[in-house]
Amino acid sequence: MRSRRGARLLDAAFVVAAAAGLGLLLGLAGLPSPALFGGLVVGLVRALGVRSPARVPEPAATAAQAVIGVALGALVDVGTLRAVVANWLPVVLVPVATLLLSLLAGVRSACTGASARPCRSRWRSRWPWCSPAPASAGC
Repeated sequence: MRSRRGARLLDAAFVVAAAAGLGLLLGLAGLPSPALFGGLVVGLVRALGVRSPARVPEPAATAAQAVIGVALGALVDVGTLRAVVANWLPVVLVPVATLLLSLLAGVRSACTGASARPCRSRWRSRWPWCSPAPASAGC
C-alpha cells in the first residue's frame, strides 16, 4: 500500500518538476506563456507514455484550472479582443465544428467498439454510419 502511494507521489513530483523545467527552458527561448506550454507538453507525454491514469485530487484539479484560467486571462489584451470581435465568425465556428466532430467520433466509436453491443443496436437506427462491428472486434 505504501509503495503504491510512494510511486504515485514520485510520479506526480516528476511531472511537476519536468513541467517546471520545460517551462523555464521555454521561457528562456522567449516563447509566450511558457508555463502553460511546458505543463501541456509534459502532461501529454506522461499521458501517452504511462498506462496508468494519473489520479489528481479534486481540490488540486480545481486549483490547477484556476491557475490556468488566470494565466490565460493575463494574456488577453485590448488588441486581442478587437481581433476576436472583428473575426467573430471563425472564432465561433471552429470550436463548434471541433465539438461536433468530437461528438460524432464518440458516437462512431460507441457503435463499432468491441464493448458496444448494447449501444450499437440503439444507435444504428438513428445514425446511418453505425454499422455492425467487424468479426475481428469480438462481436
